[in-house]
Amino acid sequence: MYMLKSKDQATAALSMFKAEAENSVGEKIKVLRSDRGGEFLSGVFAGICETAGIRRQLTAPYTPQQNGVVERRNRTVVEMARTMMKSMNVPGKYWGEAVRHAIYLLNRLPTKALQEKTPYECWVGRRPHLGHLKVFGCLAHMKITTPHLKKLDDRSQKVVYLGVEEGSKAHRLLDPLKNKIHVSRDVKFEEGVRWSWGDKNVRVEEFQVEGEFVESVTNWFDQNVAGVLPAQTTADASGQ
Repeated sequence: MYMLKSKDQATAALSMFKAEAENSVGEKIKVLRSDRGGEFLSGVFAGICETAGIRRQLTAPYTPQQNGVVERRNRTVVEMARTMMKSMNVPGKYWGEAVRHAIYLLNRLPTKALQEKTPYECWVGRRPHLGHLKVFGCLAHMKITTPHLKKLDDRSQKVVYLGVEEGSKAHRLLDPLKNKIHVSRDVKFEEGVRWSWGDKNVRVEEFQVEGEFVESVTNWFDQNVAGVLPAQTTADASGQ
């Protein structure tokens, strides 16, 4: 996947995707549909399409519904990325990493458009392996590979899981203290714990017990169990 820093990089991204796609599946890109953004109307972009014989389809101005499949997929990606970030309190400045991971997941999920197959399966020809996936934004412990460690030095470092490193059998990890990305395969995960983006780490509570529920359980205990237990045990259980 190509993450563009600015729209003027769309031309280079098209060239790279075209070469990769044609080399992977042995087919030519025949039609390209897009809106009328400036990056798609540039002379260089149009020249690449003309040279490769790619037929252009442009939507009418202010009519995104003419390219509805792409627009709906964009919404799905953004909503998925936002949900992953909010669930683990990942700061908004890392939205690009969340989008990257959301697309990675969507390409490995079945869809009706492909008769319940995954895009990955149709592209590569085999089912994807998902055993390596972890909760986005969870706390991880990465093995320190610095040479000549002393006997009492730490052997691991706390990092944040940001997904899979593309083109590598390794994980993409963030050191929030140094704002640095690491790539490693020697990692232990705590998927129920999130980085607090402060001085300590916070465990994610899967559920909370409501007050009314606690009161009902206490009443049931007093009515059904307290009279059966010995006096000392009842006193201990009631917190006296």
